[in-house]
Amino acid sequence: MFENPATLLAHSDTTLNQALWDLSSEVFPAVLHETIAWDLRHRFIRSFETLFRGIFAMRCAPVLGHRSEKGSPLNLACYMWWDFDCWLPSPDPLSRNPYEPLA
Repeated sequence: MFENPATLLAHSDTTLNQALWDLSSEVFPAVLHETIAWDLRHRFIRSFETLFRGIFAMRCAPVLGHRSEKGSPLNLACYMWWDFDCWLPSPDPLSRNPYEPLA
């Protein structure tokens, strides 16, 4: 999906924003799961560039999206992308409480 983001263009910014937030809690943690082959996880990470160029750069307004600034609903997912809890390092990321501080 991220490697060919043109397939996502038919969806509204509101729908895409919600879908990316849903993925952040359900799918993104797999990036750190060692039972998934590294080449697949690496391919997934590399696809972020295509997603940013093909969707966020085209559909987001040039505002941060976390204040009362006017912009696309998609701005929030773009702005918060690297703040999703799944990017935190952990020996066992799927069992870690995301609200517990890292040691």
